[in-house]
Amino acid sequence: MIEDVTADITLYAQWAINTYTVSFLDDDGETELADAETINHGEKATAPADPTKAGYNFVGWLDENDDEFNFDTQITADIKLTAKWTETVPILNSRTGGFETRPFYYDLKGQPLGTTKPTVPGAYIEKNGKQIRKISVQ
Repeated sequence: MIEDVTADITLYAQWAINTYTVSFLDDDGETELADAETINHGEKATAPADPTKAGYNFVGWLDENDDEFNFDTQITADIKLTAKWTETVPILNSRTGGFETRPFYYDLKGQPLGTTKPTVPGAYIEKNGKQIRKISVQ
């Protein structure tokens, strides 16, 4: 605090950039699946490695509106991302007698469609084990 100023003085403003926290939570909304990131205002978060959960396939990260989060989004507030999971569907292989998993298909919002490849033209997500890829049906 400046008191009793009797001559000209120069004051300088000091600025600090706002930082925000991006949290990566399980679908219970509490369990952290990856370390939270501290992001400077306007910068982008980095997607962590895909988490794993016994009996489930990881589909992607949902924002607080249950929309798929785009990691090209500039961060301007704290955000909690929630993991989207679908149940693994084990299939009995009649030739080997063992269980395997087949690719499972989802729409782009992560809604499960099943193990049969979609036939309606459009874009879909195909997940087989830990491999995820976007596919197009013509």
